[in-house]
Amino acid sequence: MPAAIHKLHMDRGDKGLTDSQERSASSADYLAENIARAPALLIPCIAGRTDSSESSNLIAQTATFGSIIPAAWSVMLAARARVLGTAWTTLHLFQEKEVADLIGIPFDDYMQVALIPIEYTKGTSFKPAYRPPVETVMHMNEW
Repeated sequence: MPAAIHKLHMDRGDKGLTDSQERSASSADYLAENIARAPALLIPCIAGRTDSSESSNLIAQTATFGSIIPAAWSVMLAARARVLGTAWTTLHLFQEKEVADLIGIPFDDYMQVALIPIEYTKGTSFKPAYRPPVETVMHMNEW
């Protein structure tokens, strides 16, 4: 996690959030150091690109991601049901073209959305993710 984002959460004075962010940062560091060892890497792709001028509007992006993210999430849930761990990562997208060239994805025709390592987890003592109080993130009938 970028240090600026980590610091933003740390400065809120919320111990639950701070603890969660520290666990997430530690997990992200471990993943970065070990991702090459994962036995399977899933790269969900979708036909078309939202970074071209004709499809960069919000409606096109929402429709595109609204179809691929639930599909990838379903794979991640199915993996978890089979005692496999996954993680939604996107840092490889800074080199999306290079990755496409390396593994043969037609870059102009398909957009990568994530890189999801799939492997047995390091441990089994999982903790619930931090969730802020619902009234701080949900609004009904007005903002």
